[in-house]
Amino acid sequence: MRNLEWFLPLLLAITLASTNTAAAQSQPYTPVRGSVERTAIMDALRPPIQRAIREPLLFTQVRLHVQNGWAFVQTVPTSPSGGPVMWRYNERVDCGENCTDNVVGLLRWNGARWVLVQYEVGSSEYPYMWERKYPAPRGIFPWNRN
Repeated sequence: MRNLEWFLPLLLAITLASTNTAAAQSQPYTPVRGSVERTAIMDALRPPIQRAIREPLLFTQVRLHVQNGWAFVQTVPTSPSGGPVMWRYNERVDCGENCTDNVVGLLRWNGARWVLVQYEVGSSEYPYMWERKYPAPRGIFPWNRN
């Protein structure tokens, strides 16, 4: 019987955690800065952007919304010193004359980690087609938010 003393509190904790998670997923939310979830999402976005820009970077002005295993990120990359990233002059970034500082990304939780589904660097318009192309919840996209 003594071996089961740890089981009931553990079962209760798991039940409460799963109930709270399900309730939280009914609406988009923004993970807290510095949280494990937010860090994992931003870390999944960073490598492809760094490869495209060919510079180390930090993300500032982050707008992040998560729901049901999907995340939409809109951010501005800066150099580690806080200065601008000179990616507009990079031949791997093709955003034409309407280039902005924005990076947007759509990510999906695969059960073990966040995976970058699609991203755009420097686009002056939102990628509205992602909403039709992927089964992500509408509420994570900024054009559907009030």
